[in-house]
Amino acid sequence: MRKTVVVSMVCGAILVAACRPRGGNPVSQEAASPVPSSPEKLTSAAPIPTPKLPSSASASASAQPIPRPSRTLSAAIDCKKPGKAISDHVYGIAWDLGDPAPQSFRMGATSRRWGGNASSRYNMDIGAWNSAHDWYWENHGITTHDTFFKQNRENQLTSAFTVPMLGWVAKDKTSYSFPVAKHGAQKKVDPQKPDAGNGEGPDGKPLPSPPPETTSVAAPPELVAKWVTALKASREAGQNDVGIYILDNEPALWNSTHRDVHPDALGYDELMDRTFKYGDAVRNADPKPRIAGPAEWGWPGYSFSAKDAVAGFQVKPDRLAHGDVPLSAYYLKKIREHEKKTGKKLLDLFDLHVYPQGEGVFSDKAEPAVQALRLRQTRGLWDPSYKDESWIRDTVMLLPRMQKWVTENAPGVGLMIGEWNFGGELDQSGALAAAETLGKLGEYGVAVAYYWRVPKDLSSVYWAFRAFRNYDDHGARFQDELVAVAHDESSRIYVSRDPSGKKLVAVLINFSTDAAFGADLAFTGCDGLVPKSARVFDYRNASRTGLVQRENGATTRPTSAHTDVPPYSVTVLELGMGAP
Repeated sequence: MRKTVVVSMVCGAILVAACRPRGGNPVSQEAASPVPSSPEKLTSAAPIPTPKLPSSASASASAQPIPRPSRTLSAAIDCKKPGKAISDHVYGIAWDLGDPAPQSFRMGATSRRWGGNASSRYNMDIGAWNSAHDWYWENHGITTHDTFFKQNRENQLTSAFTVPMLGWVAKDKTSYSFPVAKHGAQKKVDPQKPDAGNGEGPDGKPLPSPPPETTSVAAPPELVAKWVTALKASREAGQNDVGIYILDNEPALWNSTHRDVHPDALGYDELMDRTFKYGDAVRNADPKPRIAGPAEWGWPGYSFSAKDAVAGFQVKPDRLAHGDVPLSAYYLKKIREHEKKTGKKLLDLFDLHVYPQGEGVFSDKAEPAVQALRLRQTRGLWDPSYKDESWIRDTVMLLPRMQKWVTENAPGVGLMIGEWNFGGELDQSGALAAAETLGKLGEYGVAVAYYWRVPKDLSSVYWAFRAFRNYDDHGARFQDELVAVAHDESSRIYVSRDPSGKKLVAVLINFSTDAAFGADLAFTGCDGLVPKSARVFDYRNASRTGLVQRENGATTRPTSAHTDVPPYSVTVLELGMGAP
C-alpha cells in the first residue's frame, strides 16, 4: 500500500541504494480513512452502465485544431514478423474493496487484487483484519473475500488474493493495539474512537509494541493451507476465479507497518524461511493458481532487507552476510534451489511494487514542474540513461533489472508489478504517465500488473486505461500482439495487432505541451493487405468526455498510415487491413 519516504536523507556511495531515510525504515503513509466496517455494506452488483456522456463515436474534435507538427516519429511494422504477446493481466486494479467503484467494471480492467497492508492480517474465518499503522492499529470487520470474488466473477474479472505470511491475523472486529486507557496520551487518536491511539507518545516517539495477542491470533502455515483448500473447493464449484496467490505484502515494512505484532526487522533468512513454509503450504493446498512474491514496496526493498535498513544501507550487515547479493536476486536464487530440492514449483511471478519518489509526483499536484517530473520519472521503468530525480539518485530501469534478475537466477518466472501509480490522477500528465506505463508493461513482457488503487471515475487515468481497453465506448481495444515500438524524447508509438493481422491499433503519446508530432506507420511483408479503414481518437486537456473521435483523422496509402498527434495528448489510431 502506498508510500512516500522521508525527504531528509543520510546519503552515501553504496552499491545500489543511494540513501537511507533518517529514523530507519521508510513507513507507509497510506490510509486517510478506516476500511469498511461492515461486511453487509456491500452487495454484489451487476455491471454498471457507462454514464451518459457525449459519444466518442459521434463527437468531433475539429473544434480543437492541431498545430502543424514540428517533428515526425516513424514505426516500422513487418507483417511477417511474429509479434510479442501482451498479457491482458497488465490492466489490473490493485485495491477496490468495500462499496465498489462503478468504474471498476467498465474501465476495461481485467483483474482485481485483494491486497495491501491490511491483507497481511486478514482472518478469513471471521472476515476481519487489522489496519495497523495506516489507521490506529484497529481490527475491522470488512467486506469478505467471498463478496469480492463474487463481484469479480459476475463482471468477468479474474482475482489475485494475498495470503498472510506475517504469522498473525485479526482475532476479532473491535480490538486495537494502543488503547489510551492503557498506554496513556498519544500524539493522535481515531476521531471516531478516541481510545484508539496511533502508537506514538505526545512527543511522537513510538510506544513499545504490545503483545501480539492484544489484537491478533497466530496464523501458521497450517491455517493458511486450510483457507487455501477452502478457496480451491470454492473455485472448483464455480464460486471464484482465484488465479494468483500473493505471498503477503511488502515484508520489508512489517517492522513499521505491523510493528505491533512484528517489531523486529525482517532479514534475508526469515524472509526465505517464511516463503518456503507458507509458499509450500499454498502450493500443496491448491496447485493450479500461480504464486507471486515477494511483493516488495520499493527501491531499497528490492536490494536490501529491513535489517539493513535499520542498520544503514551503507553498513548493510544482512546483505554482506549473504554474499553481498541484492535481496531480489538472492530470493530468486534460493527459491529455484528450493524447487529443485522439493521437485515442486514454488514461485511463478516475481512481484515488485513501484512508485515515483520525486517530490510531489505521487500526488494530485499539477504544477508545471511536477507535471514534467512525473513524465520523466516513468523513465525509471526502463531507461538506462535516466538517473532517478529523487533521494534514490541512481539508475533504476526497473523492468530490465527484473528481467536480468530472473534470467540469472530463476529462468521462466514471470514479471509482476503488484502496485504502480505515477500520480496526477486528475491531471493530463497523469493520463500520459499511465498510458506510458501501460505501454511499457506490454513492451517488456510483464505478465501481471495492478494500478493502485482504482482510478477515480472519469479521471484522466481512467481514460488512459480506456485508451487501451475501450476507446470507442463499444469495446474496441489495444490488441494482443505488440508489433512495433518507437520513441524519442517526447513521443511514443506502441502498435498492436490481432492474430489475423487485419486489425492494428496504435497508442500514440505526446509529452510535449505545445508541439504536435506526426506519427508514421510503415508496413512491409503484408501479402497484399493494405489499410482499408482508419479511426482516430484523441484524449486531451484532462477532459471528462473522454476519447473523442476525430473526423478524417488519418491518411493511408498501400504501405503506410499517418496521423498528427496533438500536444500533450494520448491518441489512438485504429487501422482495418484488407485486400486492395
